[in-house]
Amino acid sequence: MSNKETSSTAVPIERVFLIDSMSHIFRAFFAPMSGRADPLMNSQGQVTQAVFVFTNMLRKLLSDERPHYIAAVFESAEKTFRHETFESYKANRAEMPDELASQIPYIIRVCEAFNIPIIESPGFEADDCIGTLALQCANRGLQAVIVSNDKDMCQLVQNPLVVCMRQNSQNVKRKVPVPPIEWCDEAWVENKFGLPPKQIVDLLGLMGDSVDNIPGAPGIGEKGAVQLIKQFGTIENALEHWEEVKHKTYRESLRNNADLIRQSRELARIRLDVPIELDLDSLRSRTPDRAAAYQLFRELEFQSLTREFADAAAAVADYRAKQSSPKKIKKSESEMILELERAPDILNEVALNKKNGQLLVGFAAETDDVKSNAQKKLSQKNLDMIVANDVSREGSGFESDNNAVTILIRDNPLSIDVPLSSKPEVANRILDEVMKLRRRTTGTMSAKHSKL
Repeated sequence: MSNKETSSTAVPIERVFLIDSMSHIFRAFFAPMSGRADPLMNSQGQVTQAVFVFTNMLRKLLSDERPHYIAAVFESAEKTFRHETFESYKANRAEMPDELASQIPYIIRVCEAFNIPIIESPGFEADDCIGTLALQCANRGLQAVIVSNDKDMCQLVQNPLVVCMRQNSQNVKRKVPVPPIEWCDEAWVENKFGLPPKQIVDLLGLMGDSVDNIPGAPGIGEKGAVQLIKQFGTIENALEHWEEVKHKTYRESLRNNADLIRQSRELARIRLDVPIELDLDSLRSRTPDRAAAYQLFRELEFQSLTREFADAAAAVADYRAKQSSPKKIKKSESEMILELERAPDILNEVALNKKNGQLLVGFAAETDDVKSNAQKKLSQKNLDMIVANDVSREGSGFESDNNAVTILIRDNPLSIDVPLSSKPEVANRILDEVMKLRRRTTGTMSAKHSKL
């Protein structure tokens, strides 16, 4: 769909593309790849399939649509208000597979390489961030394009200012073929669900959602829910007139489960009041950081992409030379523990006043279990870690003895070297302080995603 061919209007308007990132990442991880039985991985054994598929999706989106503004919206690591109001919300979901969790930091780096800002807000889901920003776009006369296949997003559709863009894999066998791209306006939503966008929340409240463990009305499935909403218009009206329902199961369910149905509707409702502001300048489309892209694709062993960005090889070599001796602060364990008491101030200074380079936090890891646990913890928080048996290896930034762990947090030029005698508890305190700062700095929009 070209800039001049927006849904339901021929008037050229600027478009803001909001990518439902985790939805695409899960689909990329589980979707079959043509001609491959095993997942894609590099020579180091790192599974790269989700990264590869996500990268291709992003590049095609940028090439075909040439968005004026774009952002990748991610889930917050913290539990949301939905978990607080409904303890079993998403309780049926298994933990993210390790092979997928290990790819998240690389996908973050893909976004950074293409200068795609990343947005998340503690306590809210990506859907809520997208809904809030889409509304702000519409209020400013911009078209919000929600890049997602999630049916929940259809409640946000509003011609012509909010549309959904579905990207359909052609490697998946379907009973009814679908085109690679579907543009979902109000007519598409009504044709798909039998109801207009403004009634989708009520539909979801009645039928529930097994994926998110939203119960809905017991005994009322999608077909029955559509019938009831068509008849009564809203859940509230159906609950008020339950005696008029002819179907016995539906009638009894409405009579006996009013509170559960209302709760299900609110769980399915996308919030439009997340505390984030639409900053168009930070979302403006920019050319890729070719050096970062080259370095990343070479590491992932994406051969065609490495060749495409090979012109940046010299810039990468120059950058590595400049970073070969990062600034270091040597401290004893007692000094580090003392400074941790005011770590928020230290880290704030780093985050706000240092723009380039690296923040390296090293700590002793006397056993493989310590390393493994640290790797898992950092992977879950979208942070990178270099596990170095010889920390004098290139790029580690340390001169300590062996069996140390180096935590690499990009965009900060400070290295903190904790001696080998340091306890794992000290490392955990460092990580906790870093994550506290990161939580305080999320919820705002910036042109580059802060790892802190």
